[in-house]
Amino acid sequence: MIARPMPAAELSEWHAQWTVPAEWQNQRRINHDDFSLLFSAVEHKAWVTQIEKYLDTAAINDPAPHLLNCRFGEWLKGEGKLSYAEHPSFSNLLNLHEDIHSMGQSVCDRFNRGENDAAREQLPELNTQVDIMFGCLRDLLQSNSHSER
Repeated sequence: MIARPMPAAELSEWHAQWTVPAEWQNQRRINHDDFSLLFSAVEHKAWVTQIEKYLDTAAINDPAPHLLNCRFGEWLKGEGKLSYAEHPSFSNLLNLHEDIHSMGQSVCDRFNRGENDAAREQLPELNTQVDIMFGCLRDLLQSNSHSER
């Protein structure tokens, strides 16, 4: 978060005093070509959020949320493989991506079988896997090999 909500009258003073946090200053810029990759990865986090809401609001046998046309998976099989196959984080991303889809499906399947507690018990691990995926993706995009392509 950059700032808490404030009255419009205070905005100018806040802006004059605000500085970029130190941890932001050390970040490399992401190549414009990789924005669509980041957006597709964010779709996974949104998908997990949809699953969480599904467990809270759906009746058994309601259709589970699906991540249709997974753009991140397509990137991993195509451009990602061509550009990053040798990078250590790439193989981790491949495995994590597959695990995330399997685990998300497992959560929904368990819920639909009436195993609500078992389904909910998988959510923290699912969220952790998505967080790890983002860490691998960050490593990949900030790698030296990426800046050289």
